[in-house]
Amino acid sequence: MKIQDFQGNVTCGGFDNIFANIYKPQDIESQKSRYMSAVEKFTALYPNRNDIHVYSAPGRTEIGGNHTDHQHGCVIAGAVDLDVIGVVAFHDENIIRIKSEGYDEFAVSLDDLDVHIGEKGSSEIVRGIAARFKDLGVEISGFDMYTTSNVLGGSGISSSAAFETLIATAIDSYYNNNQIGAVEIAKIGQYAENFYFGKKSGLMDARLAVREEKERSAIDKVKAAYGEKYDPMMMHDSKRDVADLLHEEAEVRSVREFLRHEQQQQAQQKQNKKKSRDSWER
Repeated sequence: MKIQDFQGNVTCGGFDNIFANIYKPQDIESQKSRYMSAVEKFTALYPNRNDIHVYSAPGRTEIGGNHTDHQHGCVIAGAVDLDVIGVVAFHDENIIRIKSEGYDEFAVSLDDLDVHIGEKGSSEIVRGIAARFKDLGVEISGFDMYTTSNVLGGSGISSSAAFETLIATAIDSYYNNNQIGAVEIAKIGQYAENFYFGKKSGLMDARLAVREEKERSAIDKVKAAYGEKYDPMMMHDSKRDVADLLHEEAEVRSVREFLRHEQQQQAQQKQNKKKSRDSWER
C-alpha cells in the first residue's frame, strides 16, 4: 500500500474495523496517532520507500504454569493489548535494516546467516529468524523496517517474543503467502532465541504472541457471562527488569546452597567429634 493511501485510510476511518479487533474502543484514536507517527518516522528514515506493509504483534502474560514450558510442561497464558508495530518496505537488496524506537538501527546481511559467536542482540534474533526461513525453503530478499513498542521491556510480558513474531510474520506474509502458520512462527522465534541469541526460552511466549484472536474470543465469552462483574487485569510499570528479579532469585538460591553446605559441614564436624569421643572413651 502506498504511504499516502495508508495515511488516508487511518484518517478517514478506513481501518477502524481492524483497530477495533486489536484495541479497546477508548484507545483507538490514540492508536491511530501512534500508527501515523510510526509511518512518518519510517518515511524520514527511508525516504525512497513508498510502498509499505504494517504489522502488529502483542505481548503476553502468564496465568498459570510459569516457565513450565521450558521443561515441555503445560501452561496457561494470554496475549495482552500492548504490542509492537512495524512499518515495512520490502526490497531486493539482500539486507534487512531495522530501526526500533529508542535504539540504533542495525542491519543483517542475508549473505551471512551463520551464528556470530559472542554477538548478542536484536540482530542475532533477526539473523536466526531469517536463517530458519531459509532452511525451510523460503527465499528472502530483504526489507527496511521501523518499529515502536509499548510492550514494557523487562516486565515479563515478552517484548522479545513480540518482536520475533513481528519479524517472522512480516517475512511469512510477504515472502511465503502466510503458509508457515502461527505455531511454526512461534517455533521459529524460539529457534532464534535458543541457537542465535543463546537464551534457552520455552515456546509459550511466542505462541501467545501469535494467538491474540483466541485471547479476544475468550475475553468476549467471559464478558458475556459475567457482565458488569468482569474486571480486566490491570498492568503497572514497576520500573523493574525481570532479568534483575531472576538474578536476585539466583542469588537467593546461591545463599541457600551456601547455608545448606555450611550446615552439612557443621553436622559432619559434630558427628566426627562424637565418633572421636566415643573411641577415646572405649
